[in-house]
Amino acid sequence: MLRWLKWLALAFALFIALVALIFWYIYDVSDRAIEQRPAPAQRTIEFPDEATHESRLERGAHLYQTRGCVDCHGVHGEGTVVIGEWPMGKLVATNLTSARSAYTSDTDWSRAVRQGIAPDGRKLLFMPSHEYTRTTDADLSAIVAYIVSLPVTDSDLPPMSIGPLARVLWWLGAFNLIPADTIDHSYVAASSIAAGPSTTYGNYLLDGCTGCHGTGLSGGPIPGAPPDWPTATNLTMHETGLADWTFNDFVRAMREGRRPDGSPISKVMPWPSLGKMHDWELRAIWSALAAAPPRPSGQR
Repeated sequence: MLRWLKWLALAFALFIALVALIFWYIYDVSDRAIEQRPAPAQRTIEFPDEATHESRLERGAHLYQTRGCVDCHGVHGEGTVVIGEWPMGKLVATNLTSARSAYTSDTDWSRAVRQGIAPDGRKLLFMPSHEYTRTTDADLSAIVAYIVSLPVTDSDLPPMSIGPLARVLWWLGAFNLIPADTIDHSYVAASSIAAGPSTTYGNYLLDGCTGCHGTGLSGGPIPGAPPDWPTATNLTMHETGLADWTFNDFVRAMREGRRPDGSPISKVMPWPSLGKMHDWELRAIWSALAAAPPRPSGQR
């Protein structure tokens, strides 16, 4: 009996050592990936000549509210702790009003928003730049103008810390911790796009939905999300998605946070901010969803 206990203790010790070795390897690989300084192509912002400063500010405020900026960086640009639970770590959205002093050129803003690279060459962690790569110069210039106009707001934010679960999920390819490594840095965004209730413009707006709902828009568990977060809804016109919805149902969901049966939609889905979209923007998204290939839920 004693002999078997010794063997059991040895096996357990070897198991612990193996787990420790695996975690050491993942930490080492992730740290090296984070610390690597890429040299992405320089992308400037072409400011449209016809836009006045006032119209750019108004457009920027609308985009900041409806394109996801407010949901992470806060109403006043003060930043927030988006995920602050171990073992994911503390994933923090920067205070833009204090950080913007480091952004001394249009290129700095373009690289950060569209390529996930900070002005000093660091990779921005958890910043979903892969969802903003196609952001047009006109829209980006408007967002920048609005951010620069915000008064400086103090906020006591903890430093970013990457926990073991975030690193493991990143290593497994299930969590986009370092978006800069997944972006096509050769892509050149358009100067502008015709805004209107079209499928083309709707697909442009849907870029910001792919982080949770997947590139195929069929939803499912959100990679790296806290365990109490709901799964993302299937947005395609599949029977497991929005096949039975009408446009009015969609508008109600976006504006009131209610499904067709009246059940509430979690605010993990940022409908309070997305619901501030214009009617024609919601019509464009609906048109794009109707044109998307139907897919069963969970295929992302």
